[in-house]
Amino acid sequence: MFLDSVAVPPRDFTVSWLVDELKGDGPFYKLMESEVAAKNPHGLHTWGIVIRLLDSVIRHSDGTPLLNRLLAIAQDGFKSVDEDIREQTFIEWKTLIDNFATESAVINNAKRIKLLTRPLAVRTYSSSEEPK
Repeated sequence: MFLDSVAVPPRDFTVSWLVDELKGDGPFYKLMESEVAAKNPHGLHTWGIVIRLLDSVIRHSDGTPLLNRLLAIAQDGFKSVDEDIREQTFIEWKTLIDNFATESAVINNAKRIKLLTRPLAVRTYSSSEEPK
């Protein structure tokens, strides 16, 4: 089963516990990374849930290293030759957009807007597709 390899959250779950799990070689990060590499959309769905759980942590400068680490997973999804993975990445990317949109100072930041819109402006082609 997909989640068998993930650490079980404690009863007194906190965001700081999740942040610790996502650092370094934590199980949640490794799971998402390996699932995307295996072309399993569940890894990206998990990514979206993590973005929701982290809420304001990733919107501020002290959360930037963690956000950058999580963005690497989405980047792999956007670059995938598998259409289902790319589609799921776009669906979950909306979660990040919604997260940033909850604070006007964040959504009005030019760097954040560039970050959010870049995947929307880049077209990835598989080797069998022709650019139009």
